Amino acid sequence: MTFTRLLVLGETHAPENLAAHLASAGVLAVETGTENHVPASMEGTALQVSTSGATRLLNAGVELDLLSPGPGWLATVPGHLLGRRLICIRLGKLPSAWDGPGTFHLAEQEYGTHGFETNYPDPAAFLRKFNAPSYRSPNLQFGLHVIASTHVKYTDRYRVFITHGQMTASTRMAAKPHPRRHRQFFEGTAPDQTKAAEHFGQVVADATAWNQPPGFSIDVGTAPDGSWQLIKAAPAWAADPLEANPSGVVASILAAQEPGLGRWKWVPDELFQRILMPAYPASEATSN
Repeated sequence: MTFTRLLVLGETHAPENLAAHLASAGVLAVETGTENHVPASMEGTALQVSTSGATRLLNAGVELDLLSPGPGWLATVPGHLLGRRLICIRLGKLPSAWDGPGTFHLAEQEYGTHGFETNYPDPAAFLRKFNAPSYRSPNLQFGLHVIASTHVKYTDRYRVFITHGQMTASTRMAAKPHPRRHRQFFEGTAPDQTKAAEHFGQVVADATAWNQPPGFSIDVGTAPDGSWQLIKAAPAWAADPLEANPSGVVASILAAQEPGLGRWKWVPDELFQRILMPAYPASEATSN
């Protein structure tokens, strides 16, 4: 597919700063809009959008070639790159698979606090987060893909974009992302370790070369003992690039929307498709 524009969608406001950053790559035209408007046409269009916004577009009948590592991908990564116990599992099976405290979060859907790595005393405490009446369907609720891991207090964190097996962009970010912060920019004076993060990111890419989509992002960080760990993986089109090199980010976003790669096709959990993320009315409001 030949892309002629990158459409950057914000939840409630057009993300002008993010769009300007990506437009500075000079790769293709960049336009902005909001997730509550369905594009009139997707011809030649690549997206930068949250997983929630993408789910709404799918529910509106928009055909999207969005690729991702998948909710279980981290469990396929060699254990020495994870540096901790980690499992990818359905929510309903979590209590029987994990005992005691841990870090639990949704696998690929950032929905409120549920998509952020959060420490809980046990799986039951995490399950109680899903008891709200708005979920309405225990069967769909228990089918959610989640990730559980041993808690690690990361001292430094970086986002790395991978394009066809190569590290193409990176950015330092908040060591502990917080759901109340709109964007997770790094704030502090600790020494920068970008080169080491990029090296580790390429090590991860090389180690998973047999099993990765053409474009995706990973978060890597340092544990208290100074070792590097792979923290998470996400679709490139849904990952905030923060201050990463825009050319490398755009390359990864476009690679993550190559057609005809059904193996890596992003599929939101059924609860989000059927209940939580209904389609918005069809109309387009974009700006250059």
